Amino acid sequence: MSEGTFTDITMPPPSPPPPRRQPRRTSRTVDPGRASKSPRPQRPASRATGPPQPPDLTEKINSALQSWISAPLLTAGIITRKRELLADAAVVAEDGPKLAAEVNELAKENPQVAQLIERITKAVPYSAILQVLVTMGAKIATNHRPGLLPLTSKIFGAKPLDETVGTQEQLDEQLSLLATMAATSPNGRPPDAGDNR
Repeated sequence: MSEGTFTDITMPPPSPPPPRRQPRRTSRTVDPGRASKSPRPQRPASRATGPPQPPDLTEKINSALQSWISAPLLTAGIITRKRELLADAAVVAEDGPKLAAEVNELAKENPQVAQLIERITKAVPYSAILQVLVTMGAKIATNHRPGLLPLTSKIFGAKPLDETVGTQEQLDEQLSLLATMAATSPNGRPPDAGDNR
C-alpha cells in the first residue's frame, strides 16, 4: 500500500434517493374515461388542545440573574474588597430563583415577555462561558481569601482548601515524601514517574 491511500476505510453506501411522489389525482376513475361521482372522504377534524403551553423559562432567567448580576457584583466585591458588593451578590444569589419563578409566571401569561426573555438570553451566547469563568475565578479567589467561603460556597459551590487539597500538614508530608523519592531515584524522578526508556 503506498502512502496517501486509504483503502482500509469503509464508507457506508450512499443512501438511495427519496421515492418520487406520484402526482395527486383530482378525480377517481371507475371506468377508463369516466369520472367517479363519489364525494371525497372527509378528513378528521384536528383535535383542539388549546394554545401551546409556553416553555418554562425559570432556569434561563435565574442563570441570567446569576451570571449577569450576582457574578459581577461578587467579582467587584472581591477586587474592591467592599463588603456591600459581596452582600449584594448574596442577595441576588438567594432571591434570584424566586424572582425567576415570578418572571416565568408573567412570561406564561404574556407572550411578549416570553419573547423578550428568549431574545435577551440568546443575545449573549457567551454567557455560559462567562458564568464558568466567573465561577472558576470565585473559587480561585476563595482559595486565597478564605473569608469569602460563606458567600462563594453558597453561590458558586466553593470548598475549603482542606476539603480540596487536604491540610497544610498533609501537603507538606506528601511533598516531603516526593522529595525523598526523587533524591533517592537514579534519574532524579520518583520510581513510578513513568520512565519509558
